[in-house]
Amino acid sequence: ADTQSLTSDENGGAENINIILQEVFNNIEQIQLGKLEEKIKTGISIIDKHTGGFGKGQLITIGAPSGQGKSSLALQIIKNICLEKNKKQSKILYVTREMTKEEVTQRLVLSYCNIGNEKLVKDGLSSEDYKNIINAMKLFSKSNLYIDQSSATIFDIQKQVRKVKPDILVIDYLQLLQPTDNKLPRERQVAELSRALKNMTIDLNITVIQLTQLAEKGTGTGDYRPHGESFTRESRAIYMDSNIVIYLWEVNGDRNLEEAIKRSERIKEMSTPYEGGKPEIDTLKEKINNFNSSGCTFVEVIVDKNRTGTKGSQYYLFEGKTMNYFPIG
Repeated sequence: ADTQSLTSDENGGAENINIILQEVFNNIEQIQLGKLEEKIKTGISIIDKHTGGFGKGQLITIGAPSGQGKSSLALQIIKNICLEKNKKQSKILYVTREMTKEEVTQRLVLSYCNIGNEKLVKDGLSSEDYKNIINAMKLFSKSNLYIDQSSATIFDIQKQVRKVKPDILVIDYLQLLQPTDNKLPRERQVAELSRALKNMTIDLNITVIQLTQLAEKGTGTGDYRPHGESFTRESRAIYMDSNIVIYLWEVNGDRNLEEAIKRSERIKEMSTPYEGGKPEIDTLKEKINNFNSSGCTFVEVIVDKNRTGTKGSQYYLFEGKTMNYFPIG
């Protein structure tokens, strides 16, 4: 081939396949040598198991009904990334339209210290709690985390991304962003927001995590376990644009509880009465009532879509007071 055909477009447009093939071969070599840039581990076992972590150029969606912990899961992932030792520090830009930057930071610190809001407001903090808080603040002060509560549009976010140059952009949450055209139908508005974030992952080679609410049918009880594109609220484009989709779902309904017992040895063990005569599902319901009374929720973390890997799910306890997730099965 002539020299002109083997050079890339100076404006960053189309490239001849020979150049791309060379890049692919180089990537293969780097993988074999163990030198390819590693994906960013989330510290959430079920997510890392199926995805291997989040990579550059990926759009990740975390969806849940209102109040079921999507912000908490995102913050736990951020906390895990910020505090991971012996790794190159990833730069994170967290855009929040639901909380102030002070609220986000306080949740991160208190979650790390296992201090719930009730203890903070009603019971009061001990001297040991203060020591833990100060230690947590020292740890987070060394992280590469930026929090932005002012960006309301895609253009605002693009401006902040150019300024901060993050490895990871987190949007909390998609439906709270202002559309570029208020005259468009709502489905089209949300679709354009999601498409703009997807384009950002490719154009800037960053990881984007967008949080989204689920459609109303995803908030009911019984058999409404979220799956597929119909559960993403206001636009199916959210699901279609995403490389990875993670759903959070509070497990309820007899059929789903029985399924949990069948799937998880740990939950089956929890559901086995010490004395015979009581069905396993009734024992599990009692356990869940105890969880709820102590401020915990029995949830399933579902990797529902993964373009480059496998899918699966795991059961967790979501502790509302400390905003932490604990695997139980």
